[in-house]
Amino acid sequence: MKVFYQDTIIPNKAGLAFLEYTDTEEPKRHKDVITIPNTGYSLYQLTPSFDQFLTIKDIPEKHSRGSQSPHKCWFGGTDELPFLVRMNDMVYPHKWTDIWKGSPINFYEVIKPEQVRFAEKKNIKVQRQGDIFAIQYPIQDWEEANFAFHPSTLNDVDSIGKGKFRERVQLFGTRHYLTKGQMITCNTGILVKGEIEAPDHETLVIDKISLLYQTAYLFEPTTAD
Repeated sequence: MKVFYQDTIIPNKAGLAFLEYTDTEEPKRHKDVITIPNTGYSLYQLTPSFDQFLTIKDIPEKHSRGSQSPHKCWFGGTDELPFLVRMNDMVYPHKWTDIWKGSPINFYEVIKPEQVRFAEKKNIKVQRQGDIFAIQYPIQDWEEANFAFHPSTLNDVDSIGKGKFRERVQLFGTRHYLTKGQMITCNTGILVKGEIEAPDHETLVIDKISLLYQTAYLFEPTTAD
């Protein structure tokens, strides 16, 4: 295994996650143990303390169209607790693997939804829980949704002018749930106010109406760790 790491030893931890290297075919996680194939994959450091990393398959997958073949890629380590998620296959892995040389921010910026990057540039409040981002929207109450969104873009017809109260509703088909909150779904995202709960994460309290988006380039967004 090739390890692009600031130290000379192969790391056995990534934050709270324990790393083991076996003859498994693909990276996987069980609780706080992340298993990585001991051959055929390279490991790339993302953070100075090696809390987070990328592991990318050395040999590209067979690809019938075009001149470039994609490489399988996983993003893992510790956020609040250990995690491992498969990202979209990389057609140009060399552009990503250079990030270990000192510019990991490039990776984190790339996987943010475009709307999140724009909000941060404008100093708009952004909250995050795992792969879910919440952008505080410049409206004071649900009635203003009539002006912020044209009625034809609202999917919850009965919610025009008000947010439906939900005791518990799944978000984006993921492990994240809005609990005891209000929401309106629209073509550009989900407007919410309330609390969001998810395994391995602290409850995210959204006290002002916010738009939700999910991390970009996830291979299977609904099953993301």
